[in-house]
Amino acid sequence: MSWFKNLKTRSKLLAGFGVMCALMIGVSGFAYKTLAEIQKVEREEVARNNDAAMDAREVRAVQNRIRALMLEMLLSQDTAQKALLRRQIGDSGKEIDLAVDRLKAFVTSQALSNDVALLAEFQKELAA
Repeated sequence: MSWFKNLKTRSKLLAGFGVMCALMIGVSGFAYKTLAEIQKVEREEVARNNDAAMDAREVRAVQNRIRALMLEMLLSQDTAQKALLRRQIGDSGKEIDLAVDRLKAFVTSQALSNDVALLAEFQKELAA
């Protein structure tokens, strides 16, 4: 430690400042890396939430399409047209089932037990 005492004040100050700069660079690098990871996780979470919201909107849109197809089927006199509309309604029902399954997977992954029960009830209503 005597070598440090023998240094000039200028050298001691430069050494101290150098150590502080090195520490500051290290802490800044660590903070940047951590913030980048947080942003990545946040983007993934927002994307999953947006996908779930889009699935819910899709269910609503397909339900509206089914209503329109049913009204069109009631007005149609042609049996071939009615069969085509019935098939389209069945396909739309399958789309709803897929979207509800994706919603159920999302809600289960988020551990939202109340929403899982609501989705199960919703599926029963759809089946009825």
